[in-house]
Amino acid sequence: MRIQKQRKEKQLVIVGKGGHAAVVADAAALSGMYATITHIELDAQWMAQHPEQAAEMIAGWQARCAPCAWIVGIGDNYRRAQLMTQIEALHAVEWATVCHPDSVVAASAHIDAGSFVAAMAVVGVRCHVGRGCIINHHASLDHDSYMDAFSSLAPGVITGGQVRIGQRAAIGLGARLLQRVCIGHDTVIGAGALVLRHVPAEVVAYGTPAQVIRRRRVDEPYL
Repeated sequence: MRIQKQRKEKQLVIVGKGGHAAVVADAAALSGMYATITHIELDAQWMAQHPEQAAEMIAGWQARCAPCAWIVGIGDNYRRAQLMTQIEALHAVEWATVCHPDSVVAASAHIDAGSFVAAMAVVGVRCHVGRGCIINHHASLDHDSYMDAFSSLAPGVITGGQVRIGQRAAIGLGARLLQRVCIGHDTVIGAGALVLRHVPAEVVAYGTPAQVIRRRRVDEPYL
């Protein structure tokens, strides 16, 4: 009971005010883990150009909301990774892990800080979810699978067991991944794809079965 009370006294700071940030805020509110939820906006380019001012701003928010935990509520994997890295380089913050109460996370699964698990999502036995990841509505990560940092599963994604998803890789709406498939870092798998074999890094692949269509830049927008 004492631990639960301490959790409810903590504030949640969500970086972002868009649709994904709203989804994270809703899940956090329903979880009952946080006393209040605050949205702020930070621009990565401005932070890089004005590091001292940015550090002062982050420290100010940290002081006003203390005790608090932070999460970046931005759906784009590259932008989320960029902001998390910049924030922690400027000021020490505690990263939150937000799981909707209607998600299912196996007791043996591990989810790193800064990640989000949406309603009706499933994280299977012995799975590892890296920092800053997103597992969206009705997505299922099957047993012994691994998501590297800042990767994401869009709504309705289904994976077999022992799948590995590389850093910042994005698996699109309703895609299906065969067991033991590996997806390279910064790769985007298109909506509805059926992935039957390994997909290399920094490409776009889609279709049934999925085929590599072209190369992509790591910072190329895809949402």
